[in-house]
Amino acid sequence: VDYMNGNCNEQAAIRPDCFTYHCVLRAWDRSNRPDATLNAVQTLEKMHKLWEAGDTSLKHSNLYYNMVINKIAKNKNRIDARKALDIFYLLQASRFCCPDIISYTSVIECLSKSNNPGEAAEVSLQLFEEACQLYQEKENPEMMPNLRTYTMAILSLTKNPTLENVVKARSLLTQLEDLYRKSKNPNLKPNAYPYNYVLNCAASCIGDAGDQLRAFQIAMKTYNDLRKSGQTKPDSYTYSFWIKAANNLLPEGDLRSKCILLSFEQCRKDGLVNESVLRRLLAGTPMEVLSKLLQIDKGTSPAVYRKIRLDECPPSWSRNTT
Repeated sequence: VDYMNGNCNEQAAIRPDCFTYHCVLRAWDRSNRPDATLNAVQTLEKMHKLWEAGDTSLKHSNLYYNMVINKIAKNKNRIDARKALDIFYLLQASRFCCPDIISYTSVIECLSKSNNPGEAAEVSLQLFEEACQLYQEKENPEMMPNLRTYTMAILSLTKNPTLENVVKARSLLTQLEDLYRKSKNPNLKPNAYPYNYVLNCAASCIGDAGDQLRAFQIAMKTYNDLRKSGQTKPDSYTYSFWIKAANNLLPEGDLRSKCILLSFEQCRKDGLVNESVLRRLLAGTPMEVLSKLLQIDKGTSPAVYRKIRLDECPPSWSRNTT
């Protein structure tokens, strides 16, 4: 492409067009180079300018914008949510195509991984509500929010876990449950992820004792709803976030001990004890509860069993982990 750009004044036939850059974009999308995401963004920006200038070598499509936003979301290095938003707004401004639910969901996913928690929660919710409104107005199937849209919006709210956002996260989960119950649309069928993210949002709640009590009530309802759900089952992270909620939101006492004791016993029975569950259990669980749950020999120093490793536990506890 550099050669084509450098020689196109003498050879007009080799001037790069949208089709040329489309081929380059697909190459960057498949690349694992550290600079692949940046180059994909720059390539798309060139395509956008050519389209707006009247280039007809490639049909306009939001597919290419979505490809780049998804590339940003899957970046294993730093997630530049602001750049994903820039691409999204570029698509919105296009004269030839517009965002679909994949566009909205992918940019919300980028925001869920952002280092700016306030912006992530606020903008994600705005985009989610905008997508829902567009779907209601136009009834376009390509704009129907799906399980992943709801899940990413809930995850974004965990970036700023105020009680208000905990309540909003739970409201989104309830909305998803109700929609699936009414429609039986497989694209809306809940799995463990949205429940787990609501649990984690509640467990991380920022606020006073009253806020934390309300957050615990939301966590308890979410945990019980998942356990009773006929659509999906708890996984290791369900138990991990529930133990986190009990340790973070409840004062030491019988209720906290009982919540942890019963959930870990069920987790063991299900064979779902993983590193995350064990780490949460060791982080704040009262010593007398730990001693019982981990089957510690009497007289063992807390300094010893606080450092217990997963491979020191019975294999049956983790038989169903992946």
